[in-house]
Amino acid sequence: MQKKLIQFWWLTLFVKIILATFMPLFNDEAYYWVWSHHLQLSYFDHPPFIAWLNFLGQPFENVLGLVRLPSIIMGHMTLWIWILIGKFYLSKEKLLLFFFLSLFMPFVGPASLIATPDLPLLFFWSLSLLFLINIVDGENSLINFSLLGLFLGLGFSSKYHMALTAPLFFVAWTAVGTKSFFGNFKNPLSLVFFFIIGSLPVFWWNYTNDFISFLFQINHGVGAKSWKAEWTLSYVIAQVLLITPLILFYALKANGNDPKNKILKWAAWTPLVFFFLTSFKGRVEANWPIMAHSAVLLLALTYTRASIQWLKMVCVIWAILFLVAYMNFFKSYLPIKKLTEFDRYKNIEKIINDYEPIYGRTFQMSSQLSFRAKKQIYKLHGMNRFDFYDSLEDSKPKSDQFYLISIDEDRLPKIWQEKGYSIQESIKIDEQFNLLKVAR
Repeated sequence: MQKKLIQFWWLTLFVKIILATFMPLFNDEAYYWVWSHHLQLSYFDHPPFIAWLNFLGQPFENVLGLVRLPSIIMGHMTLWIWILIGKFYLSKEKLLLFFFLSLFMPFVGPASLIATPDLPLLFFWSLSLLFLINIVDGENSLINFSLLGLFLGLGFSSKYHMALTAPLFFVAWTAVGTKSFFGNFKNPLSLVFFFIIGSLPVFWWNYTNDFISFLFQINHGVGAKSWKAEWTLSYVIAQVLLITPLILFYALKANGNDPKNKILKWAAWTPLVFFFLTSFKGRVEANWPIMAHSAVLLLALTYTRASIQWLKMVCVIWAILFLVAYMNFFKSYLPIKKLTEFDRYKNIEKIINDYEPIYGRTFQMSSQLSFRAKKQIYKLHGMNRFDFYDSLEDSKPKSDQFYLISIDEDRLPKIWQEKGYSIQESIKIDEQFNLLKVAR
């Protein structure tokens, strides 16, 4: 069984690399690619690890979507980590089923083709969970605590959601007792030290930038002053559809109260419950509780009365849905704008070399155009919401004349009006976009 799993792992990694190569980059992916050409300790929108991965992928950035290669490998390694975790809970037969279900579970398998901060987050979250289980199982050595601390820190350098590991840590600690968990005083000190090492880039960058990233994320997730029922309803519906009612039912029915099972249950439900609660304070994106999905799936398979046939049927349905969605990249037939967002700027691509200097209106536009043209097309400083581009000097025009890609509702930012700039001419690019000639 072990040999078969290893063979399947390598085969599916090869398939993933092929699929990712021919899949266009989404706008957010292009944004993180831009970060890799402006390396920093951290960024306004997110921690830096995805930019570091894209930096490693730069030798392949001229080969379609192969710049994702380091991220794809890391994402697929996460699957193997879950196989190692699964060995604590499942029989060999169920472990193989868990592997294939994981390949097609929407935010576990297919989403691992997309190079976002979720991939390093899931990698280090999963490693931390594995080491936490090993420690609870009696392997509380100094090296295990050191690596756990490092993985926790690097997870925080991937995405702030890594903070949700804290409840799992305290559950593990209280489940076996302080002496059995820590072993000696060196272990917790080593844990803290290596966590600081792994997370230092994020904390140092925020310290030197007035903690703007921390404040942005807090306001982004829970900054609303009044509740909209749509936020909570859409969150619940999205998670039920993504995980499926069957798997959620089996996971809820799973029993077992030994320390390892307690950790798995908390890994499954903590992110889902946390973001359910935050849905009363703001809109929650469907991928935010992504850390929970593998744990929920594994927990469901521990339920002794789970129907293998029904779970196989779920796997087949997921595989079909993935194939339908993937083929849409090459011939659009689904009414889902997200799956074709990379084509939105194709008419702009035809003219960007004819006008200099030229600026985009959003970070999505500027990033996608930059990746397609393989040259930096900056967002105009002050245009739309603050983002990474607004921290770059190159987003501020230096000449007396520049060009701006806009939509009909756009207005020239006040900062540029105060400097004497005004719109001199508007040229229609297509039904969506205009090219504005701006001068002073």
